[in-house]
Amino acid sequence: MSPSNLSRRRLCAVLFVTCVAVLLGACGLTVRQRTAVQKFSAATIDFTTLTSSELIKSRTDVLEMNRLRVQLNDATVKLGRLDEHFTVERVKVRVDAVAALKEYAELLHTLVTSSQKDQLKTASDAFVTSLRKVQGLNLGDEQAGSIGAAVQRIGGLVVEYMRARAARQVVTTAHPAVLQLLDLVRRDFSPTADHWSLGYDKVISALT
Repeated sequence: MSPSNLSRRRLCAVLFVTCVAVLLGACGLTVRQRTAVQKFSAATIDFTTLTSSELIKSRTDVLEMNRLRVQLNDATVKLGRLDEHFTVERVKVRVDAVAALKEYAELLHTLVTSSQKDQLKTASDAFVTSLRKVQGLNLGDEQAGSIGAAVQRIGGLVVEYMRARAARQVVTTAHPAVLQLLDLVRRDFSPTADHWSLGYDKVISALT
């Protein structure tokens, strides 16, 4: 085979690979989509960090307010239950739910910003683990495996295509669980539902 023919074949091969990369890259996430995911992730991380801190602080506040009620001779306060509905166990359930939302945001951020398999695996494993810690939320092995498999497929020449595909699969698979997490948070901070916020307000009212 002549050098010119060999060079021509190599050029054709390079052009073919380049075309495939461009075509598949076009199926990847757009700049707008990447920006939207990054903004969502940042906002969710900020929200969950603050919420987790406030949940823990609210228990401390309730304990302190109930101690004051005891000092004021409030007979309705039970000495053995100063934390009332704000027990460590109830705080943990809520902190675990918020932590799972944070890990979800971290995973999406990693999906659109990294191609390192170790980072992607760490983020997906952390999300799955956090979901399984949430009381009342069942994540099946098939769902967990689907998330991990989607993330691990990112890499190689078609990285942008696989990144978009993985992001869509993670969002679709995790969607029911994430909705449950959001419902838990929404319910607790509703001023009318007899859960977290209303219980906190009742303690304040009893003190005043």
